[in-house]
Amino acid sequence: MAEHKERYIVGTNDRTSEAEITGTLRFTANSKDDFPAVGDWVALLIYENDFSLIQHILPRRNTLSRRAIGKNTEKQVIASNCKFKDCKHI
Repeated sequence: MAEHKERYIVGTNDRTSEAEITGTLRFTANSKDDFPAVGDWVALLIYENDFSLIQHILPRRNTLSRRAIGKNTEKQVIASNCKFKDCKHI
């Protein structure tokens, strides 16, 4: 639902919680594109104290992205799995 410097707000049918990605997901990422974005469907390990660990990002149907600021070759995913017909790479 939201990202704040690699801390995430995630939602399920039952609750909203803060989340972080697992160390495995962090160390296997090749670029920022491999990190969760707003709109991603993810697999979570949910704890009772309103905290979750993001274990896996499910495949994206589409993305809204831009070139990362100050970087010519890296892209920044702004949102994914958009429902709008004009959601595409920009």
